[in-house]
Amino acid sequence: MKQIPRPTSPTRPLRGPSSRAASRLVTVADGRSWLWRGSIALLVAWFAACNPPAPTSESSSHSESEASEKSGGLLHPSIDEHPDPVEIAFAESFRVSYHRHYKVVQLRNGDDDEWRETLVLVRRGAPAPSLDGELADAVVIEIPVRSIATNAVSDISRLRTLGLIDRLVGIPTAAVYDEEIYRRHQSGELAAIGHPGHGQPNLEALLAAGPDLTLLLTTGPEHAQGIQRLRDLGLAAAPSYAFTESTFLGRAEWIVYLALFFDAEAAAQAHFDGVVTRYLALSERAKAAAGASPPVAFWGGPAGGNRWWVERNGPEAELFADAGALNPLADPSAGPFATLDTASVLNAAADADLWITSALAENDWDGRVPLELFAAYRAGRVYHNRKRMRLERDAWDWNETAINRPDLALADLVSLLHPELLPDHELHFFAPVARQ
Repeated sequence: MKQIPRPTSPTRPLRGPSSRAASRLVTVADGRSWLWRGSIALLVAWFAACNPPAPTSESSSHSESEASEKSGGLLHPSIDEHPDPVEIAFAESFRVSYHRHYKVVQLRNGDDDEWRETLVLVRRGAPAPSLDGELADAVVIEIPVRSIATNAVSDISRLRTLGLIDRLVGIPTAAVYDEEIYRRHQSGELAAIGHPGHGQPNLEALLAAGPDLTLLLTTGPEHAQGIQRLRDLGLAAAPSYAFTESTFLGRAEWIVYLALFFDAEAAAQAHFDGVVTRYLALSERAKAAAGASPPVAFWGGPAGGNRWWVERNGPEAELFADAGALNPLADPSAGPFATLDTASVLNAAADADLWITSALAENDWDGRVPLELFAAYRAGRVYHNRKRMRLERDAWDWNETAINRPDLALADLVSLLHPELLPDHELHFFAPVARQ
């Protein structure tokens, strides 16, 4: 398991302040004569002519840039444009570097060897860097963004954690667990931009909402086309590859990616450091408790007929390992998920101590499934991860919060596998599958 590298404070050429001077509003009381108002106007005009206003940060940004180039970029060495730089510790599908008044973010699908896309996040009102060399195909996005739409429900939890939930203007569909967000959607405040499983986003809804940024969960060519279509329409859009990460901590670190667009790295890093500290400490205790004879647990369920879906090497399977359990269906040479026949599952997992699935009740399964042949079923140790669910709208918190709080998910599993370690723990995500 990787340890968190602590970010250092790199020496960077710095740009001048980017905050705008506060504007002043001068009012003249009603009821004055036109002569009096005319005299005031002449006086103001004379004063303005004698004292021309200082250029605003917007009007001076280009002249500052030119001067900065001449001075080696050190106009205001006491001002740090990036006071809270981050270094990515667990996520493998994005990285970031810092440069004066902009950040460079590179992204790739979890299966890619090369970086697929480059974003240049430029301070609002500042000039973009020259898009040549490594930045030749980069996409420029102004930051900090003031509003955001997303087709991933996990971003709802991230925004709430960062204290930025009020910036949300678009969600996937009404199938969200967060009650406040659901009410805002029902009132018409939040647009429904489309579930990622349905292909491309709802362009009409996004044009009406007009977010500063649209984040699209990207798992295939259709999603990439949706991002390009939004850009062609003049809307800033960026991909999210969080679900391509192979570990839960890698997925959880995508709160930092979201924070980059808001200049909220400090809040994201503080949250993530806490998650990692709790996760690693509990995992160490669980593995020590497991010793040489760890409990056996598997994650999967009947998929109809003679077929089963199972977790083999994905983030959910990794949770078992970090909880000090042995996954009998693990296969290092296979992908994260697999479809197996009943006999294969029985051969490997019939004696497992714990079975995790997605079904709320056993009558959700095909009646031909030989449940009594599984030791976990006979012992009443079959659990689902949908305890926190809004059944009326098919939404559950596992998809929103667990990806952001893997420490809570791990604590649940440790309490089921090693109850002596957390004797007072109340399950957060998991509940027993209802028996007939």
